[in-house]
Amino acid sequence: MSTNTFLIDGLTRHQIYLQRHSAGVINDLMPYLESMLNDVNALIAQAGATNFQAARMQALKADITLSIAAANRAMGSQLKSQMLDLAEYEAGFTQRLITAATTFEATGVNLGVLAAAVQDTKMSLISNGKIANITPSRAVAQFAKSTSTSINNIITTGIVEGKTTLQIQAEVSRVVTNRTPSQASALINTIANHTSTQARNALYAENSDVIDKERFVATLDSRTSITCAGFDGRLFDIGRGAMPALHFNCRSIRVPVINPAFTIANLNGKRPSIGSGGVKGVGGNTTYGGWLKNQPASFQDEILGNDRGALFRRGGLSIDQFSDDSGISYTLKELRGLEPHAFELAGL
Repeated sequence: MSTNTFLIDGLTRHQIYLQRHSAGVINDLMPYLESMLNDVNALIAQAGATNFQAARMQALKADITLSIAAANRAMGSQLKSQMLDLAEYEAGFTQRLITAATTFEATGVNLGVLAAAVQDTKMSLISNGKIANITPSRAVAQFAKSTSTSINNIITTGIVEGKTTLQIQAEVSRVVTNRTPSQASALINTIANHTSTQARNALYAENSDVIDKERFVATLDSRTSITCAGFDGRLFDIGRGAMPALHFNCRSIRVPVINPAFTIANLNGKRPSIGSGGVKGVGGNTTYGGWLKNQPASFQDEILGNDRGALFRRGGLSIDQFSDDSGISYTLKELRGLEPHAFELAGL
């Protein structure tokens, strides 16, 4: 098990690099959003944005949609290039890590195979109790569409309410400056984790003769979703089952489980965690549920909510029982129907 805990340690700590890389990508793409904002406000100024006739308003909306689409294409092209570079790096890093922790030389991945895996494989993202299967490029296109809709709604509302051009521009600037970057950040973080996952998965498939399974590993802190916490520690066949990113801003990973015949003894491996007592290293085989049980009730309630926290402590429910097999969290009503005895034990 030394090799496998070493790999958990190495890859979970490597997620810090991935988060920093995502921050750098976001900074690189901000000029596209700034340029888009300038173009949109220029169009509003040219159109006047007051005393509109319907035809003029529709023309303005069409021009704005085209301007945002052009900025999105430029941003998407650069993001695609950066994600391909990231995929190549992630596959190479994981190859070197596996080679260092085992008795065999891990085989690399053909760049064409890597590109196809990253670009064509759909993300399965859980949002509002549903799963959306979508490619990264389609997700970027939806981001542009959502941005267009938000800005055009601001213009329509502003015109109806008789706002001046400057007032409408100020509202558009507020949304693009405050809300849009956070949405873009969530999107890029998600695509980066998806890219990293697919790159590693392609490497695992290439070395399936010595890799038995993949272990789902969530981040041990209060920001982790119930979905990822429930999957933590689960073993899956290579390329099967829950594949990060499972939701926007997902930080979970899949770590290879090496065949015992190729492991190395006496390798140390821990998992970083941030609990009520701050940053601490815990055993590599620690699961999210086991870690959470050792946290104070208030910390458990912060993550799970009061009722689920009581079900976790007194009702006998494990962390994975709060979600279904696809990772969608049960409502309390659904949980009561499934586990009535747990509610009785918890006094709910």
